[in-house]
Amino acid sequence: MEMTFQRPRGFTLTELIIVVVVLGIMAGFAIPNYVKSIDRSYHKDGMVNLTAIYAAEQIYYNNNNSKYWPDSGTPQNVGAINTGLALGILPNNLTYACTGNTNCVAGVGCDAYSCTATRTTAPGTMTLTVTQASSTPTCDSSGYCP
Repeated sequence: MEMTFQRPRGFTLTELIIVVVVLGIMAGFAIPNYVKSIDRSYHKDGMVNLTAIYAAEQIYYNNNNSKYWPDSGTPQNVGAINTGLALGILPNNLTYACTGNTNCVAGVGCDAYSCTATRTTAPGTMTLTVTQASSTPTCDSSGYCP
């Protein structure tokens, strides 16, 4: 009776280590790029939503005797913005606030507003702003603007 030696099936330890090292190198390149793309998407989302707020403010101005919303200096959050301007903005890790003229009394002097989208999480803070003077949101230069 002759004995034959059969090699056990499976992977050797060396092969598994090589696979783990290769996956680690690939993750080292992929993760920073993923984080950058997420940052860019938050920036773009804020820009698009603030542009929508600008357009809605112009419609509100034309429909409401030449005054902007809100008609007070009290900051309004995203829920009030959606209700006041008939929008459907989702926060998506950004904090939205709109403030009107502080000297708006009985519909007079309501000729200015400022709306911001702010992110305060890593890698840095970002504040985008739109006003009645410009349809293009601007990014605070002291913050992180991808």
